[in-house]
Amino acid sequence: MCSCTENEANHYGRFLCSLLETVMNWHKDKEVFNKECAKYPGFVTKFCEKDPVHVDFENYRHVCHKWHYRLTKAFILCLDSGDYIQIRNSLIILTKVLPQFPVMLSFAQAIERRVDNIRNEEKEKRPDLYALATGYSGQLKARKSNFIPESEFHIKENKKQMTVQNNAQKVEINNNAIKKEKIETIVNNVEKDVSKSKNGIDSKETNEKKKEIKKENPKEAKNRKTVTNEDKLNNNVEKNNRNESRSSSVSSLSPRRTTEHRNKDDVNESDKEHKKRKSDSIKTHEENSDKKLKEEVNNNGISSVNTNTRSHEKKQSSSARKRQQQLKESPNNEVSSEVNSTPKRRKEDDASKSKREDRESRSKTTEKRSNSSRRHKQEDDK
Repeated sequence: MCSCTENEANHYGRFLCSLLETVMNWHKDKEVFNKECAKYPGFVTKFCEKDPVHVDFENYRHVCHKWHYRLTKAFILCLDSGDYIQIRNSLIILTKVLPQFPVMLSFAQAIERRVDNIRNEEKEKRPDLYALATGYSGQLKARKSNFIPESEFHIKENKKQMTVQNNAQKVEINNNAIKKEKIETIVNNVEKDVSKSKNGIDSKETNEKKKEIKKENPKEAKNRKTVTNEDKLNNNVEKNNRNESRSSSVSSLSPRRTTEHRNKDDVNESDKEHKKRKSDSIKTHEENSDKKLKEEVNNNGISSVNTNTRSHEKKQSSSARKRQQQLKESPNNEVSSEVNSTPKRRKEDDASKSKREDRESRSKTTEKRSNSSRRHKQEDDK
């Protein structure tokens, strides 16, 4: 109502009047309410239950009373505000709603008082508001005979009765909770007693057995002690026999001293064979290199091509000689350590041999090429 224009206030008043008309038709007759409202889902209050709870006729009348109360409260606030727009819009809406609102005497009297105050205050200041207020007050006085007291509009429930009922319900709830707690405590105590009784029976049985054992003759107790001691001695003897058998088996399987001597002899023989092979390979390699050098000297022009191969071979021969000297000078401990790594050395020797063979094959190919080139030149000169 605060922000409406005159036309908007007129339209809003018509809307409220038509809405209140349908509401009041259901409010008047119980039969009409049961036909049009009672069984429809719009009037259900609790959906979660299996049988949904609908609004009764009297509860619906209480709701209508709330709506009328809130409308009167809103109109009174606007009329008492002193704002021009609020007073104008509220008077326009009240004139449009007059056939359906107000219906109760108390609400009509409260509105009439505010309208009379506006007439007295705005008579000289704002004459348009004065005219609207006088028109509405005349129409409202003409409808005084149709107003109903609040007791006829809906059945009032005294606050005292409501408080008594609420208190009675709370007391019942508390009593039920106390009863449940008492029942739970009784059940727990019974369970505890049952468990204690079971434990007591077991303890009685154990005590009876102990008493029976004490009643036996002291001779039987001594015999038991001696039997247990003999069992212990037998167990210790068996353990010692097992340990001795294990140690003998280990000693028979691994004679260390004989194997050590054998390993040393084998190592010395393998060292000697390895040294002989190395010296033979070095000698053959030197003889082959000397032959190649002589052939290259006889042939003119080849010396410049194979200088790199000669220098490389000389380096290898010198390195081999140094190794022989180191082997001769080194003590027996170093020899034994080298023999232990014979498979690694053999691999290295095999790799070096393969490299040497590759180099020799390359040198042969270069020689063949140079010889072929010379022959071609001699033929050309002839």
